[in-house]
Amino acid sequence: MSKFFVHDLRLAFRLVIVFLFLGHTLAAQDLQSIYQNLKSPNSRKLQISGGLNISNSSYYSEGIAARRDAWQWLIGANLNLRFLGINAPFAMYFSDGNKAYRLPSYTFTGISPSYKWATLHLGDRNMNFSRYSLSGIMFRGLGFELKPGKWYAGAMYGRLSRATREDLGALQRIDPVYKRIGYGAKLGYQGNNTSVGLSWFGAGDDENSIATPQLSTVLPTLNAVLSLQASQRLGRKLNLEGEMAHSATNTNKWATELNTTDRDAGNTLLGVFKPNESVQTGNAWRANAQYALKVASLTAGYERIDQGFRTLGALFFLSDVERITGGFNTNLWKNKITLMTNGGVERTDLSGAERNGARRLIGSLSASCNPTERLSFNGSYSNFQNTAKLRTVNDPANLVDSLILAQVTQNISLGASLTEGDPKEPGIWSINLSRQSANSIVNDAVQADAKSKFFTTSLFYAKTRPAGLWNWSAGLSWSNTQLAALSTNILSPTLTASRSFFKNTLHTSSRASYNTFLTQGTDNSAAFNVGLTTDYQLAKSNKIGMDVSLINRTGADNDFLELYGRVFYAYSFQNGNPKKRPAKSEGNQ
Repeated sequence: MSKFFVHDLRLAFRLVIVFLFLGHTLAAQDLQSIYQNLKSPNSRKLQISGGLNISNSSYYSEGIAARRDAWQWLIGANLNLRFLGINAPFAMYFSDGNKAYRLPSYTFTGISPSYKWATLHLGDRNMNFSRYSLSGIMFRGLGFELKPGKWYAGAMYGRLSRATREDLGALQRIDPVYKRIGYGAKLGYQGNNTSVGLSWFGAGDDENSIATPQLSTVLPTLNAVLSLQASQRLGRKLNLEGEMAHSATNTNKWATELNTTDRDAGNTLLGVFKPNESVQTGNAWRANAQYALKVASLTAGYERIDQGFRTLGALFFLSDVERITGGFNTNLWKNKITLMTNGGVERTDLSGAERNGARRLIGSLSASCNPTERLSFNGSYSNFQNTAKLRTVNDPANLVDSLILAQVTQNISLGASLTEGDPKEPGIWSINLSRQSANSIVNDAVQADAKSKFFTTSLFYAKTRPAGLWNWSAGLSWSNTQLAALSTNILSPTLTASRSFFKNTLHTSSRASYNTFLTQGTDNSAAFNVGLTTDYQLAKSNKIGMDVSLINRTGADNDFLELYGRVFYAYSFQNGNPKKRPAKSEGNQ
C-alpha cells in the first residue's frame, strides 16, 4: 500500500474521530427527548417486517454461443427492525454467480439504522456532500449522518469501485480498473433563512490491487476536494445560493513527489494532500439567485469550472467551461400552461491551452399544456451538456446491453396524450418523439470524434378495465441510432395483454414484439420476442410465479433462438406475523 494512500487513511480516520466526538456532544443535548421516547410503550415493542425472494433462472440457445449460464439461482432478503425509536433497514442478495461474465456471486446491499437525528450507514450506501465533491455515487463501507436541530455532520469511508484485472477473454471487454477507496466528512448549519456547509472528500486507487495493465493505459489516481456551500434568503422574494470548491489530483500515483519548494496551499489543499509531479489543481464556482414575483419566478446563475478541476466522487466530466445564465418559470391560463426556461452563454477553453475554445448560446425550455382533463401536451429542449448512460440499440445480437457513458450535448422531446371513452374503462392514446446528440466518454475523457445521434418516435394505445377483464395495449415505435459511420433503424410493433383471475389472486401478463433491423451496409434482419408472466397470491403473503421469454432472430447470416425462463417464490411479513391476503382491488396489479 502506497504512502500516499496510508496518509489519506490516517487523515480520514482523524476526521471520523472528530465528527464522532461532535456527534457525542450533540447527542448529550437531546438526552431528555431520548428518555421520553424510551418511556413510550410503543417504542419498547420490537417491530419486524421484511421479505424473502427465491428464484431460479434457466437459459437455452441455438445458433449462437450461450450468453449466460444454463441455470442460475438467486436469493434476496430484506428486513426492517424498529425498536426504542431505532429504525434499521437491511437487505442482501446471494446467487451462484455468472461464470461467463465473471459477475460476483453475492452482494450485501447494506443497512442504515437511524434513531431520531442520527443515521448509521453500513454496506452499499449513497451519501451526498456537495455537487463538486461526493454526489450520486455508491460506495461499499460505512458512514454516519447527525442532524440535531439546525446543525448537521457526517462522514464516510468505503470502496468506490472494485478491482478488475486486465482480461481480454472476458465477454464484457472492459478496461482494467484499480480498487478505489473514498473517504470524507461534512459539517454545516441549516437554518430557516441561512445555511452554510463545509465538506472534504478524498479518493485514491490502490496501485497493488491489480497487475500493471499491458495493453491499456490506466494509471492509479489520487484525488481530494474541499468544498464550501452557502445560501441566504433575503425577505420573502429573494434567495441566494452558491458553492466554491478546490481540487488537487495526482493523475499518476507512481510519479515523483513534489519538492517542498514547489508546494503551495493550492496543490496541498492547505496541507492535507501530498502532491507529486503529475498533480493537477483547479477551482469550481457557482452562484444562483432566485426572485419570486406574483406571476413568475426569475433566476440568474453563474458557473465556472477550471480545466484541472476533478472529483472522483461523482460522474463528473464537464470542465474548462464558464456559463452565465438567466431564466424564469410561470403558470398561465389558470395554471393550464406551465413554462420553464433557462438560457445564456457558454465559453470553453478558459486557459487558452487548447486554442479551440468556443462561445455558444445555451438554453433549455420546458412547456406543458392541459387544455382539458383528457388532453395534454408537453415538450422540452436543452443543449446544456450533461453526463448520462445511453442505450444505443436494442439489438439481441449484441453480447451485452448496448450502454455507453456519454456527454449529452442536445436533447429535444415532444409528447401528447388523449384519454377517451368511459372514465371507468378509459382508453389512452399517446405519442412521443425524442432526439439526442452525444459524445462518448472513455477513461474519463470526452471523445469529440465519437459523435452519436439517437431519434425515437412512438405511438401507443392502452385500454384499462376493472379486475377480471382484459387490459391491453398496442404500440408502434421507430428508432434511428447513428454511431460514427454506422446507422441502424429499428421498427417495432408491440402488443401486451393482462388479466387477473380467481378473485384477483392469479395475475397473468403477455407481451409480443417484432423488431425489424435495417443496418446500413449489412443485410436486414428481424427479431421476434414473445413473453409470458404469471404469479399466484397464496395465503399468508406467499406468492409463486414464473416468467418465460423467447427471442428468435433471423436474417443477416446470424439466425439464432434464445429461451429464458424463471420461477420464483416470494414471502413477506410484518411484526413477526405473515400479512393477510390483500383485499380485492379495482384493477390489475
